[in-house]
Amino acid sequence: MLIIGDPMRTTILKFLIFSLSILLHSIPVFANNFIATYLGGSSNDQGVYITKDSEENIYVVGGTRSLDFPVTQNAYGTSTISSNYNNCFISKFNSTLTTLLASTYIRFTDTGNYNVSGIAIDSNNNVFVAIQTD
Repeated sequence: MLIIGDPMRTTILKFLIFSLSILLHSIPVFANNFIATYLGGSSNDQGVYITKDSEENIYVVGGTRSLDFPVTQNAYGTSTISSNYNNCFISKFNSTLTTLLASTYIRFTDTGNYNVSGIAIDSNNNVFVAIQTD
């Protein structure tokens, strides 16, 4: 179970359990195991997509209004402008969800909402994230 933000948000939680269950069953080493972690800050956070790369690292993309969402050192975006707008994030975990390898905000302007529309990883483990703005 991967919990994003407030554990009381059962709609998000149900989606993530379903998505992570599908993902983990596609990774042979996890077919009969269950792994969990927490990812989020102190405000509204929503995981939208979960995928993995060829090295079995797990990626989560979504939206956050948390000013303290966890970002890693040397991240593309280490802070957000305001909690008044939805900001995108992308986070990369190792295959067992025990280490946050990379995490960043994705934001290009100081106003407007950003929403993740998709994620793709190519055969060279390059990550592509589609984002919708208003």
